Formats: sequence, C-alpha cells, structure tokens
Amino acid sequence: MLINSHRLTPTLRQGLIAGVISTLATDISMLLLFTANGTPLDHLLRLIGSAALVPVPGDGVPVLPVALAADYGIGIAAGIGFAFAVSRIPRLRLSNWPRAVIIGLVFGEVLGGLLYWIVALLLQLPADEALPLFGTASFFHLVWGVALGLITRWLTRTPVSGKVKP
Repeated sequence: MLINSHRLTPTLRQGLIAGVISTLATDISMLLLFTANGTPLDHLLRLIGSAALVPVPGDGVPVLPVALAADYGIGIAAGIGFAFAVSRIPRLRLSNWPRAVIIGLVFGEVLGGLLYWIVALLLQLPADEALPLFGTASFFHLVWGVALGLITRWLTRTPVSGKVKP
C-alpha cells in the first residue's frame, strides 16, 4: 500500500484523496476539451512547467514532467488545505451539497486566479497573450474547485468505518 492510512488524520487523508481526484478530473476534462478543439494537449501544462523552471538555470530540464509534478503537488497541497479549512472554520463547513459546490468553486477560482497570474508574471506574458489563457485556466479551475468541494463533502459524509453520518 502506498499510503499507510492508519497514520494519517482523517482530515489529511480526505484532503489528499480530494486533491488527487479533483486534479485528475480537471486534467481529464482538459484532455477532452483540448482534443475536441485541436489545441495541443500540453498547452497549459507547459506554462506551469515553464514557470516552475524560471529559477532553474539552463535548458536541459524537461518541462512536462516538472509541469505534472507542479500540477499534482499544488492540487494535493490545496486539497489538504481545503479539507483543513472546511473542517476547522465553522462558516466553511460543507453542510450540504450546494454549499460544497459553492465553497469549492470560490476556492478553486480564487486559488486558480492567483496561481495563473503568478505564472503570467514569472513568464512575463504580454496582456494580449495572457488574457485568453486566463479564461481557459479559469474554466479548468472551476472544474477543479467544484470537484474538490463535492469530493470533500462526500468524504466527510462517509467515515472510515463505512457508516454514513446522518
């Protein structure tokens, strides 16, 4: 077993699982949409990888593996942060499904917007190139946030024992 789940707190485990699954759902939706409209599949991932490599001197580092590591690393870390926030802050509790969608959506859009503009600044993208990409990135972070909210809500409803909370 890759992760010894007995040593993880329930909140950490929920955040880890939700972060991985929501990032995977986003990447699958990106794959489907980009395939449908003829955009190169690694279009947004190359931006993430290029931004992550800005501090690294030289050209010998492959961008795509760095991009995937950054994508999943950020997705997992944000999923864990989200799970801790919604379990510790009473106003953010995911008490029902619509609330989970809204809180996840807001979290995904705020975090995604901040990360996108950091990437745009690091790569010094001109506005005419950055703004259309922001719309695309915003859509995928919407998918990510909604998936994160729904998965976290489902995981917090179903404890490890298998008994569903009322």
